[in-house]
Amino acid sequence: VFTGLNSVAFIVTNIIVHACVSLTLLMMVRHLFSSEFLAFLTATIFALHPINSQVTNYISSRSESMAALGVLLSLLCFYRSRILFGVFAYFLGLASKSQAIVALPFYVVFLGKEFFKKHFICVLFIICITFLYLFFLTYSGFLPSSFAQDVREYDVQFFTQTKAVIYYLLLFITPFHLSIEHAFVETSSFFQTTILSASFFLISLLYFLFKHRSFYVFGCSVFFISMLITFVVPLNMIINEHRLYLGCGGLALCFAGALARCRHKKYLSAIYIVCLFSFSWQRNSVWKDDFSLWQDAATKAPESFRAQSNLGLAQLNHGYIEEAVSSLTLALNFNPNYARTWNNLGLAFAAQHNFNEAHNSFKRAIDLDPTKIGFYANRGQLFIQEGKYGQAISVLNKALTIDSISSQIHVNLGMAHQQAGRPVLAVEHYKMAMHSGKLDAEIYNNLGLAEQDLGRKENAKKLFRKAILLQPNDIRPQINLQVLIGREAGKNTIEIYEEISKKYWNSVDVWRVLAAEWSRIAEYSKAIYAYTRILEIDPSDRIAIAKRQYIKSLIIDSSD
Repeated sequence: VFTGLNSVAFIVTNIIVHACVSLTLLMMVRHLFSSEFLAFLTATIFALHPINSQVTNYISSRSESMAALGVLLSLLCFYRSRILFGVFAYFLGLASKSQAIVALPFYVVFLGKEFFKKHFICVLFIICITFLYLFFLTYSGFLPSSFAQDVREYDVQFFTQTKAVIYYLLLFITPFHLSIEHAFVETSSFFQTTILSASFFLISLLYFLFKHRSFYVFGCSVFFISMLITFVVPLNMIINEHRLYLGCGGLALCFAGALARCRHKKYLSAIYIVCLFSFSWQRNSVWKDDFSLWQDAATKAPESFRAQSNLGLAQLNHGYIEEAVSSLTLALNFNPNYARTWNNLGLAFAAQHNFNEAHNSFKRAIDLDPTKIGFYANRGQLFIQEGKYGQAISVLNKALTIDSISSQIHVNLGMAHQQAGRPVLAVEHYKMAMHSGKLDAEIYNNLGLAEQDLGRKENAKKLFRKAILLQPNDIRPQINLQVLIGREAGKNTIEIYEEISKKYWNSVDVWRVLAAEWSRIAEYSKAIYAYTRILEIDPSDRIAIAKRQYIKSLIIDSSD
């Protein structure tokens, strides 16, 4: 509310929550093992470990860290006999994410029988909260739909996650190949070499832990319990670094304990912390935008459909059209049945003015998923760009049979009718878009143009001014308002746009109008100047290149 879509505010919030988790971990270790050095080192390793960079940089959600905070804080409160605070912390963790339900096995393993006997009412309250939470998830349909997803068979899920546990351990120990997309494949049989090796390692590790009870047992127990959800619920992504977040606290304790037992513990700890800091700094730089993030992922997992598809979208958003077409095409070679990637490829082809390929891509996207309104909107927009208004209206009307109140579709229909010379229908669709809740500068600007075409100039002025208030950086409604005022003053088009060009020097649209008007009255030198100005602003404008060349040929022919 206060910061809008400023990403810095979200990242700062994530860092604050992460710092709270680190501080809670510090207090818990200090309470359990009565060692300031061990507690501080554990919290520092957890706070600075690069594997947690995904949680701190993922600005659209902080549920993982808030759930972990609820689990650890509730456990700490129960250790310190702050029962009501512990129950409240568990409730908040559970409200953040269902992952917090792993707190229950934490309580069983770490609190002991005496706690349950002494605080029987508290235990019942926790059980009631959990059952109510599960009932709500079931009643809302979320839980049944999650288990109904045909992601993979449960035996495949178990074998794959057994191997994944070892992979998570390796990522923590050697955080050199972190990525938002890991090249990790499913395993369908227990007798594969990787599963046998992973199983043998895990059994040996468990034997070691139970034989040498210490902070290693506590730390590894936190890690293994935090991984339980990944075994129970099959998810589309096999590996995701944020799933290690809570378990990372336990592994941090194990590493801190090992360093604390070394002869030169302070020096070795300092070196390790500096290394973690440098790795985290490098990893955070990868998260600076979607382009660098998915470029890193595609480099580390070049045969990943998801990495190539998202890289293509990032390249498209950053204006690297040729590269986007290449990445999206490669992604579709890996998975030709993903509608959204076909849609993005259509947008890339449209940006290249390769209209036939763009239409084929949009059509394929619609065939694969005919319920997505955006696919129809994009194809309709492409028809409008080509000047095929009837076909645009036909495609967009099909979308209205799916969602009759879609503001996006009504905006595009308004544009199609407006360009086709039907301002009355355009006004109707723009107003329906506004009734659907879409109040932005583009609608007000377009509606102003339609009202102007209908001769309602005062309404048009009001709409242009509303558009300017909503989006002060959009010069289109500002230009439209000045054009309307200029025409009311009796000025012709050239006079109006010559005056506007002094203020909006970098507007392609202004120079395009001037070029056309100067060409019409045979002011060829001025027209060439206008097209040259357009190409200075946008060197890739093929229309401007062709028209400038044509006018130059006219000048040569007239001189002959």
